[in-house]
Amino acid sequence: MSPRLLCLVMLAPFFILFFHAAACWLAVRRGLVVSPQLFLIRLVVSLNLPLLLGVSGITHEWPAFIFALIVFNGFGYAYFHLFNLSETSQRVRLLILLRRGARGSEGTEEYSPRRMVDVRVRRLVEMGQMRADSEGRYRIAGRFFLNAAFLLRAWRRWFGLDGEITA
Repeated sequence: MSPRLLCLVMLAPFFILFFHAAACWLAVRRGLVVSPQLFLIRLVVSLNLPLLLGVSGITHEWPAFIFALIVFNGFGYAYFHLFNLSETSQRVRLLILLRRGARGSEGTEEYSPRRMVDVRVRRLVEMGQMRADSEGRYRIAGRFFLNAAFLLRAWRRWFGLDGEITA
């Protein structure tokens, strides 16, 4: 394996982090309102082209391209979940509230059941997975998450984990 190729894929987490920070900064400055998760997914996918161009400057062997794509997108996948955890985890948000000096019941309105459902519905709408019809009822608009849920349920059944999970 080429040391330059290895260096390129080892820098992948830094490329993703840097370009994500820069793209978010630009989006906020331009007033773009998008789903943070969908924004990150699109960014990682779009960064595959510069990656492939970089690999083509090093070698033209197809195993190197496959290796680079697997490593880069693996880092992108891991970063997405870390980012998603920081965006959606109630525990993380509670710790941030406490860090900012919230005391007692301050900020608890953010954790009302209605607010939590509203936030999740808004995220699904932003990601194109559901939409409101003319009567205000929500309908499935995308099947990605639904298909992922069916796949995970099938895996749980296959592994004999179809009962409730307890922590």
